[in-house]
Amino acid sequence: MTVRVLNSTFEGCTTRGSGGGLAAGQGSKMWVTASSFRGNAAGGTGGGALAAEGGAVITLADISCRGNAAPAGGGGALYWDGTRQEAMARSSLGKTLNYICEPDSSNYTNNSALYGPCLATGFVQLSLGGLPGPGRPAYPGLDFTVELLKLDAYEQVITSDSSSTVRVSAVANVSLDSDASEGDGSDYSALVTGGTTAAFIRGRALLTLQVLPFYTLIVRDPPETKTLGPALIVAQGTDALDNSLDMLSAVHEVLLPSGLAVCPAGFVLSTVAGGNAGSNNASGARARGCERCDTGTYSVDPLSGYPGAPPACLNCPAGGVCHGGSDVTFAIGRWVVAPAGVPGDGAEAGMYVLRSCPSGYMLVNALHGKFAHDLQTCRACASNEYVIGSTMGNLSCQPCPTGAVCAGGLLTGPRVNGSVWVADLTRGVYVLMSCPAGYQLVGGL
Repeated sequence: MTVRVLNSTFEGCTTRGSGGGLAAGQGSKMWVTASSFRGNAAGGTGGGALAAEGGAVITLADISCRGNAAPAGGGGALYWDGTRQEAMARSSLGKTLNYICEPDSSNYTNNSALYGPCLATGFVQLSLGGLPGPGRPAYPGLDFTVELLKLDAYEQVITSDSSSTVRVSAVANVSLDSDASEGDGSDYSALVTGGTTAAFIRGRALLTLQVLPFYTLIVRDPPETKTLGPALIVAQGTDALDNSLDMLSAVHEVLLPSGLAVCPAGFVLSTVAGGNAGSNNASGARARGCERCDTGTYSVDPLSGYPGAPPACLNCPAGGVCHGGSDVTFAIGRWVVAPAGVPGDGAEAGMYVLRSCPSGYMLVNALHGKFAHDLQTCRACASNEYVIGSTMGNLSCQPCPTGAVCAGGLLTGPRVNGSVWVADLTRGVYVLMSCPAGYQLVGGL
């Protein structure tokens, strides 16, 4: 059907559907010239003055739209079906429709709508925003929030929709990489969990998600983690305002950190038991997620424990107080974190190691000659004891010799002036080497 409208006025018209003044139905064509639309209202999907739906085409020339409204939909002046480009209304002036909404367009004023006070369309784009990115990654198994927006052709949020439901899911990653999966065609996609389905509220939906990637490589020295392909997600749903339309977003990558940054401070990377992620093959490990260390334990290295065992929170050393996560306080002593790749005294990378104690304190860090992480502490010597050094774990508190004076865990001097005492670091004791004239040396070398 073709309709021509010339030198006409549409004022105070209302409809429960679309197009308060005029509506072009499916497949029709309409020319509107030298006409005005004032104070019309549409109660349907939109178009206070005019609406073009279902492949219809409206050509406009020298018209004015003032004070029209679409209180329940879009396009106070004009609404068109944005899913079909050929339905776009045209201007005989050779301009895009945006010209009628420019600030100096006095013929198009005081129009209003729930969204798009001048122009609006139906659904065109499902936008997935708020995605993790550089400086704000998604940690395995930890919450992150994305925002879904239902947009029209002018990237306006379709706030009339509070009924459509959308869901976010992982995009299948069927590996054909012979090095990674031996070409078995299995799906090693990242799993997407959490609140993956939500209903729009005024064209917006917030979803709190978690991603559980599949790791093919987890090594500690040098620190490296590798997933079998990127974590990809997509959003989709059906438009409740037009059940014939499927809504589908673009595919987006969820940025996952790697190496020592794979989890936040105070967390360890937990994986599903039974996989071997220490080698580059698809018998690797599915992430269970980053798990925060409880009170009484700690982590400053999310990969601590590899390659001998899966990462795990460390018990609190005897000389520390662990408040959970990476929060550890030490009353005394100098504590450092053992680095990777540095030969040491048996401490593993990521462990707190006690390096020295105050004078008069015995450094405890070994059991039966082997490094003992959990036993580390600075123990004060008794009033009748001394220790000759507080930086070596093999030096212990010793009874004060009869011929010496001890205080505060230190041998402070001889009882007999002129006697000479020398420290034996191998045995961890002071030895009387000589006495002044008139004295006999007893018990010395």
